[in-house]
Amino acid sequence: MKDFHYGFIACGNMQSILIRALLSSDFAPNASRIAIFEPNDANIKPFTELGCKRVFDYDDLIERSDIIFIGVKPQILPKVLSSIDADAIGPDKVFVSIVAGVTADFLSHALGDRCAVIRVMPNTPMLLGKGAIAIGSSAKASPEVFRLVFDLFSSCGLCREVDESLLNVATALNGSGPAYFYRLADDMAKFGADKGMDYDTALALAIQTMSGAAEMLRSSGKSPEELCRMVMSPGGTTVAAMNAFSEAGLDDAFSAGMQACLDRAEELAV
Repeated sequence: MKDFHYGFIACGNMQSILIRALLSSDFAPNASRIAIFEPNDANIKPFTELGCKRVFDYDDLIERSDIIFIGVKPQILPKVLSSIDADAIGPDKVFVSIVAGVTADFLSHALGDRCAVIRVMPNTPMLLGKGAIAIGSSAKASPEVFRLVFDLFSSCGLCREVDESLLNVATALNGSGPAYFYRLADDMAKFGADKGMDYDTALALAIQTMSGAAEMLRSSGKSPEELCRMVMSPGGTTVAAMNAFSEAGLDDAFSAGMQACLDRAEELAV
């Protein structure tokens, strides 16, 4: 495998995880082959102490790097792109974007239409190595580079390749998905507290219930519907709960929330 040089535009939570994963990977480069543009001293200090190179100019970072990771907020991206000399970017460069809503076509065009762009939608459990990550197909990236990027994200959780056009769907599914579970856990714990249980105890029970249920779904080979039926004794308590959920429109409300997330991702899309 080629001895690639890597660049990171920003090193917030997600990018920091990727840098650490890169440094511990089977294809780990010497830290000196990683360049980082990050204005926050506290964010970048752990990496400069490891030997990564801090740069203060986007064009300098791109010139130094073969594979460049972009991890800024969508609202910041226009400022970043306006500061880059797109005319100087050749077909040997590969950009990996985790910017929500920004299509690979838009980014490629903004960068001069010669480089390859790989678009990725991760989520915050990457911080624990438990991420759910969707990576968009890329026609311009070489199989070697695409596999390298895929393997890097796979080291941070479960990674699946999807058509790049589905990355906004992934935003509604796995990108924002952790917040859905946090809200449900909080609702379950608050119910317990309202009925006289200590909130922390109720939350611990909710967390373990969700964790155990997820593991059963992962390992049993059964569908969600089949596992529901295993819990639902005829005329029992779970059936009563499921009927009440349906009557209250839970499925429709949940679908509406995910659609709102998708709609917002498409509004951000450029």
